[in-house]
Amino acid sequence: MAVMNPDRRGQLAALLDSPPDLLVVGGGVVGAGIAWEAALRGLRVAVLEKHDFASGTSSKSSKLLHGGLRYLEQFEFHLVFESLAERNRLFHDAPHVAKRLPFLFPMFKGGRDKGWKVGLGLFVYDMLATLSNKRPIWHDHLKPAKAVAAEPSLSGEGLLGAYRYTDGLTEDARLVIETLKSAAAAGAIALNHVGVEAFTKDTSGHITGVRARDALSGETFDLGAKIVFNACGPWADGLCRLDDPAARPRLRPTKGVHVITETFVSDHAVVMRSPLKDGRILFVVPWQGRTLIGTTDTDHHGPAGDDSYLDHDVEASPEEVRYLLDAVNASFTVKLQPTDVISAFAGWRPLIAPPEAGVSEGNISREHEIFRSTSGLITIAGGKLTGYRTMARQAVDAVIEALGVPAGPTRIEHAILSGSELDDLDAYVDAAVKGSPELDPTLVRALAARHGSHWPTVKAMLTPDLTRSIGTLGNYLVEAAYAVRHEAAVTLADFLARRTRLYLLDANQGLDFAEDSARAMARELATSETWVQQELASYRGMVAKSRATRLPGEEPRQVG
Repeated sequence: MAVMNPDRRGQLAALLDSPPDLLVVGGGVVGAGIAWEAALRGLRVAVLEKHDFASGTSSKSSKLLHGGLRYLEQFEFHLVFESLAERNRLFHDAPHVAKRLPFLFPMFKGGRDKGWKVGLGLFVYDMLATLSNKRPIWHDHLKPAKAVAAEPSLSGEGLLGAYRYTDGLTEDARLVIETLKSAAAAGAIALNHVGVEAFTKDTSGHITGVRARDALSGETFDLGAKIVFNACGPWADGLCRLDDPAARPRLRPTKGVHVITETFVSDHAVVMRSPLKDGRILFVVPWQGRTLIGTTDTDHHGPAGDDSYLDHDVEASPEEVRYLLDAVNASFTVKLQPTDVISAFAGWRPLIAPPEAGVSEGNISREHEIFRSTSGLITIAGGKLTGYRTMARQAVDAVIEALGVPAGPTRIEHAILSGSELDDLDAYVDAAVKGSPELDPTLVRALAARHGSHWPTVKAMLTPDLTRSIGTLGNYLVEAAYAVRHEAAVTLADFLARRTRLYLLDANQGLDFAEDSARAMARELATSETWVQQELASYRGMVAKSRATRLPGEEPRQVG
């Protein structure tokens, strides 16, 4: 089984002794995909991530695998087709983190969406999906009573009916982790909490590597590489300026906010229009036993080239949360208040700056670009999560061209993701339950479904104290130990916010079992009580900061 960072110091020493062909800066979904594809094609690869893997944009998405129905309005047919094709491949190649989900698109009296137009768009959408799938799931139309029966919290007032179609759902952070584990199985090395501070260059000004700093040890070191690849997402312009202070900005990042509440949709995601004048398309999504609502799309209006606003730990504001709640209250029978918010999160989208002025945030293209600086830094900008493997293939093509070496054809587009080495997930979970009569079936079902074919490894780590449930959504203490041993978790937030999503989903954001989790991690890390207390203080501060979106002194209540 592939393991990320079983020995950080040993892996770093190996990289210093034998520099990689390719050094990827950025451990989000695109950087992880590039590492996987490059390793599959025979390159020696390393990934450096300044914070934790998936801690930026890649854990702060709407959790959707989709072609982007609204992009048809912008005539971006190629983007939609490419994304739908990759969505369909992920359903097959990554069943434990990629699932089909029916969507409802309700039509309301006086709304800006015309039924004939939505129906035509869905016909085109289904046709594009069929070109890559060959097993189409066609949309249908529901009359008002059937639409409300499908999702009873949907408001019937002024409802004209709803279209139902199929798209996908993912656990975005786990998608990144499993992709990195796939890369590790192919020979890549990935190090989190290691940031790039400068580039090293030869006398002709060509990049020969980076100067990096390990945030855990405080050590600084020079790491050589034949090619350095910038996969920093919304922070890509910053790394380009580290190479060339005069580099022109390529991105126009926008801020997206989501909130999570108790569940009020269960079988379908619901597409809706904001009732405000922007009319933005929003999603209400059943996700891991909760309801996720999002997203906003807020532009930044600072001076050109000034991206100091790109806070890695950006949070939702009370006004942004209220915007989302008001939108839900206009289309559903629930009347949400800030006290209903379990958690809220915000992230930056790495959108490419449009060539012309005056393009609204929601109309900026989700296409991506790859370019190379005069010093040899290769950068990818833009794109969307669903198409990350296509982006990885094109990125590695650019790397191979720059290296001028022979390499085999692409392999990532049909590679099976780590944890998905199985024929059918439901059958696999049933077999895991039958094969573990000594264990609580609820525990087995939850862990086998979440970790897929890694379930035997998780099972082997179970001891009586680690079978304890943490939270009410199917997580167990063994996952804290597993995250350290096999998934490079080295801080409490790594585990609670990304290896699991308890920071977002648990009613108390993981605070009730943070200490137990920290101690389970500390045993694996062979670290001290001081570490435990420092991690608890850091995590509590992180939760306190996120709760600025709630009314003072209030706790979330159940949604009726």
